[in-house]
Amino acid sequence: LDQFVVNIKNAAKQTGRGEAITAVNAAGDPAKQLNDVETFIGQHFDAVMTTEQSDAGWAQLVTKAHASHIIFTNHSAPPDAGADLNILYPHYQSGVMNGTDAAKWLQTNQNGVGSAGISITTDNAGLLARSHGFEDGLKSVIPGIKIYEAAANKGDDADGARAGAN
Repeated sequence: LDQFVVNIKNAAKQTGRGEAITAVNAAGDPAKQLNDVETFIGQHFDAVMTTEQSDAGWAQLVTKAHASHIIFTNHSAPPDAGADLNILYPHYQSGVMNGTDAAKWLQTNQNGVGSAGISITTDNAGLLARSHGFEDGLKSVIPGIKIYEAAANKGDDADGARAGAN
């Protein structure tokens, strides 16, 4: 996402219209994502763009943004009801692409890989589909790979690290 933000800022600079872009990274914390956007709405930004992991809580913020005449856009897998623009990507297919690339990297850099551990989110259907796609992508390149799953349902880096350590 860091490069995504850099690209957006560079594109805004190219317009020559003097846009100011504020970017925050919620580090995978869904509550912080909602709170950050609530803050942007309270500061009367002209537009908000989100990338999020869950659609929970976003419809209310879309309504609040529109009441304040703020354009609301979303660039992530779950669509936000009522958003001015939803740029969606399918979870499963993105998981397959990432899993395939990861397996190719493993073959090149870790010759003889026989197992992999991944942290998964079991309480979000989209993220679970992404995990399954990732596993299928790994298996498409390394068919005999053994995959160990550990649940990480908080959606933040610390929980993913905890699950990964297991």
